[in-house]
Formats: sequence, structure tokens, C-alpha cells
Amino acid sequence: MRSLPCPFCGGRARWIRLYAYQYKGKCFMPDLDGSPMRGLLKCRICGSGTATLSKSGALAAWNKRVSQDWCVPERPILFGAAMVRAILEGRKTQTRRAMKPQPAELRDIKGQDCPYGRQGERLWVRETFCVDEDDQPVVLYRATDHESCGQPWRPAIFMPRSASRITLEITAVRVERLQDISEEDAKAEGAEFGFCVGRDFHEPCDPEDAVASSYKQGFAFLWDSINAKRGLGWEANPWVWVVKFKRLS
Repeated sequence: MRSLPCPFCGGRARWIRLYAYQYKGKCFMPDLDGSPMRGLLKCRICGSGTATLSKSGALAAWNKRVSQDWCVPERPILFGAAMVRAILEGRKTQTRRAMKPQPAELRDIKGQDCPYGRQGERLWVRETFCVDEDDQPVVLYRATDHESCGQPWRPAIFMPRSASRITLEITAVRVERLQDISEEDAKAEGAEFGFCVGRDFHEPCDPEDAVASSYKQGFAFLWDSINAKRGLGWEANPWVWVVKFKRLS
């Protein structure tokens, strides 16, 4: 069992072994008298920690303390309209994001924390939106609300937490090369089987005009439309964070 993030700052906990401790007025020294080993888990950043317990007891106490919904760390994540629809339709359950900076070798990845979070943590989705205030404030979302908004559409980066309608829970995180994606994972990315050059990804595509004969090819086109201009296209085969998730709301 791994320790979950600190509920106060999101930091990682470390085990601190005590070579001597007191219990019910008596002093114990495990290395000398054979008494049970004791210690505590303590946050590396803010210093909050557990009581003096066995290692398994401290871990159980730490994880129980941070397992409540009110203290689960949340981070924002941006998605375009097509991917928002894929999430709402249940077609998208994972996302790949290029590592920054790109590691030179696999060993350079060791010890890095995913900037999008760890298993059990949450992501709230930012998407293009507007607030229509004609009668009373109503949040509209460009991905699904096709009626005109009384105000200009606002970029996803400006969406506040209170306006977000989608919350995701991270179920797994790993690192891999972009081109190592499987056909099954490409489908779980919300990619389309048939892709037409010059079309938006959510527009219908005539099979005779499609240039993608697999979900993996469809994902490659989708990836390039977002990342190629940054030098991180499909052919560059960058290292990516693979974040799997389930939708909570």
C-alpha cells in the first residue's frame, strides 16, 4: 500500500523510524531490547504527520486521514470541445500529455511526479464557456450548448472551478513513448476510427474520404493537430504521461 498525498499541501509522506521511544512511561530501544519498531509518517513539505505507530499502522492511519472527499487534491485540466463530448459520452477514459521537459533517457524519469496527480486524486475539467446574463446567470458550454450566448465565448484557461461541470478521478498513471499506444488505448482516448483531412474531429466523415483505418491512426492525427506545432508531434515520439480516469460528475 502506498501513502496518499498530504491533505493540507499535497506533499509526499516519508517514513521516519524512531530508534528510541516511550510508551506508558517506559523507554524502548528496538535495536537493543528487541521491542517492536515504531515510527511515524511525516509530510516532506508541511511537516504534518501521524502519531508514533508501527509502519503498517502509521500507513493505515495516514491513508485513512486523507481518504475523505473534502481533502482529496484536485487540479485543473484543459480539454477541447471534441474531447469534452467524448468524456460525456463515456468514450474517453484516458489522456496523454507530453512530459515537460522531455527526458533524454528512461532513467531520467525516475522519481518524477506526474503534474496531473496520482491515483485517487481528482481533475476538474476546464472547457470553453460563457456566462449568459440575460435573465439570470447561466453557464453555457461550447462543446454541447449550440445556442448563441449573450456574451463572448471565453477560453477554457479562464474557467473557474465553480463553473466546471466535469470531475474526474485518476485511476492510474504511467509513462511511455507516444507511439507505444495500443489500438484499445487509442479508442479509450476518444479518437475517431475514420478521420478526414480538413474536418473538425467531431464532424461526420464519409468512410471513402477517411485517411485513418484504425483508432491509433485517428489518435495520431488528433495528437498532431494539438502538439505538432510545438515540436512534439507523432513522428517525434515524445515521452508522455498516460493518465487513466473515471468520471465522477
